[in-house]
Amino acid sequence: ISDSRIRVVAEINGRIVGFFGAGPSRVSISGYTEELYAIYVDPMNQRSGIGRMLLKYYMNWLIGREQDAFV
Repeated sequence: ISDSRIRVVAEINGRIVGFFGAGPSRVSISGYTEELYAIYVDPMNQRSGIGRMLLKYYMNWLIGREQDAFV
């Protein structure tokens, strides 16, 4: 995996309860260079903040790469 792509998992007690994958945009939309390909939270763990945590992690990763817009 190149450093232009990111995949992150969320775990609780060693069990994967969510993940996301992102990288360069696969479509050409003016101003958008990054894309969130997928984000998933296990149904038993939804509404617990895991999705927000994953999205926040992704946003911070984008800021660290000096990106601020994604599809």
